[in-house]
Parts: sequence; structure tokens; C-alpha cells
Amino acid sequence: ARALTNAAMLTLRRGKPQEAQVLLDQTLPVLQALSPSHEKAYGLISIGLVYASLRAHLPAMDASLLQLALRSFNDAVAVAQAIGDVRAASYAQGYLGHLYEEEGRYQEALALTRRALFAVQHVQAPEASYLWQWQSGRVLQALGQRKAAIDAYRQAVETLQAMRHEMLVTYGEPLCFRETVGPVYAEFVDLLLQPGAAEEAL
Repeated sequence: ARALTNAAMLTLRRGKPQEAQVLLDQTLPVLQALSPSHEKAYGLISIGLVYASLRAHLPAMDASLLQLALRSFNDAVAVAQAIGDVRAASYAQGYLGHLYEEEGRYQEALALTRRALFAVQHVQAPEASYLWQWQSGRVLQALGQRKAAIDAYRQAVETLQAMRHEMLVTYGEPLCFRETVGPVYAEFVDLLLQPGAAEEAL
């Protein structure tokens, strides 16, 4: 299953999205047949991410690809919860929330993102925390809750600052670091520069 998923990712990078989908469609039932495990949970998350990526390349298949991505993430949540894998559950719920965010279903996106964030509060996973804090900020801003959005962005920035050294080690070059997390800072500044935001940020 892992080999098929990796092959699908590579095929998509090579500009062959239809072939990538064929590989994923072969992988999903293989993973679903496995007993609950850490590997199964993350395998389903990986498949969900690739199905979600395929939507931009196969617009005619958007609806079915969305359903496959949603199904993969939901199955990953169920597996992660069954085995008590908090980190996997967080990623599955967070990515599920991102799909709803992209669909404009912001209340559902916010609920899932908050669950993802709650799941990692008691484990050392700042690399997940900042993602869901950032996502919370985007969704809250879309809902018009600017003060709450500012608070969420501030939490994301504080989390990133606390793990800056570790991320620089991971990414190697400051440029890679900026490309990866730069949008968090840029969006936060844009939000603070909006009329009336200064008072709400206090």
C-alpha cells in the first residue's frame, strides 16, 4: 500500500494525474482491508492528501475525488481513535477541516480544526499545533470573527517562534523555512493592517 501511494505521488508530480488516480484507487481497498494500526492511519491520511491534490488536475472528477478524500480522512480518524493514536487523529481531523475550508463550509471546518488542535494539546506536536492554529485563524477570518482570528494567528506565530530552531534544522536553509511558514506571518500582518484591527488585537 505504501509503495502504491508513493508511486501515485510520483506519477502526479510527473504530470500524469489520471494514472495517479488509478494507482490510488488500487491502494484504498488494500489499506481498508488491514487491521487498525499506526501505518494504516497514516496510509489513509497520505491517500486523502493525494486525492485532494488531484482535484486541481482533474476538475471533471472534482466531486468524486472530494468524496474519496473525505472518506480516506474519516477512515483515518476512525482508525487513529481505535488505536489511541492522538497525533494521527489530529492530522486526519485537521486535513478534513481543510477540505471543508476549501469548500466554504466554515462552521464544519472550524469544528474539525478545533478537534485537531485539542487532540495535540497533551502531546509534543508543535508542528501540528501551528498548522491548526493557522487554519483556525483563516476560518475565523472567513466567518468574520476578526478578533478570534487575530488570537489564533498570534498563537500560530508564537508556536512557530518556539520551534524556530528545530524547523531551521529540519529545513536546512532559512529560505526554505520562510517559504514554508512565511504565509502565516504575511497573513497575520495583513489581518492586523485591516481597519480597526489594531484595537481588536489589544
